[in-house]
Amino acid sequence: MSESPDVVRAGAARQQDGTETRGARWWIGTVLGVVGLIGFAVLGIWLVIAVFLAHGMVDRLFPWPIVCLAVGVIGMVIAGAHRVRSSSEDDERIEGAAAS
Repeated sequence: MSESPDVVRAGAARQQDGTETRGARWWIGTVLGVVGLIGFAVLGIWLVIAVFLAHGMVDRLFPWPIVCLAVGVIGMVIAGAHRVRSSSEDDERIEGAAAS
């Protein structure tokens, strides 16, 4: 399915020459998602090792992989969230920015 030319993702900003770039919300969400999921993987592995080697450490370590997973999921939701915007709204936004 291709999008019609007058539909633009909210995460993308249209430049003066007509090309699209990613917005700040997309970059922040992507960084949060990647960092959160890497943290989840590292802490999850550390938790599995702690289960076999240091039993007292498991109680202190357990909630942190869950927190990292939540941060990663929230970041992915932020990066993936979009709304449909017509090209007339983009044109008004670009003209308003150019006038300032």
